[in-house]
Amino acid sequence: MEEIFKGNSYTLYIRKRKVYEEGKKARTSLKQIFSPGFIDYTAWYYQIKSSGLIYFKPNKKNIRTIFKDQSKLLSNYLSKNKVDFKKKNDLKKIFSYLDEN
Repeated sequence: MEEIFKGNSYTLYIRKRKVYEEGKKARTSLKQIFSPGFIDYTAWYYQIKSSGLIYFKPNKKNIRTIFKDQSKLLSNYLSKNKVDFKKKNDLKKIFSYLDEN
């Protein structure tokens, strides 16, 4: 678990892990063969003050749900800035902006 942002009200965490998956043979000639390998998994969590960790998927709908009390500030921020919800720095900027205001 890695702490990305820690503010007065909100804390943002990311958890990265790799999982080994076995290969699969094709059952028929029309199916695809899956070779064995490692798959990356990323999980995002946030914390409000000193409560427990809450899992979320980083997309616009979930961010609006998290910050429903500050919807006007969030709307202004999203309209002024182009945000990619899959990037760590963009999520960090959203949490830091709303934590300051």
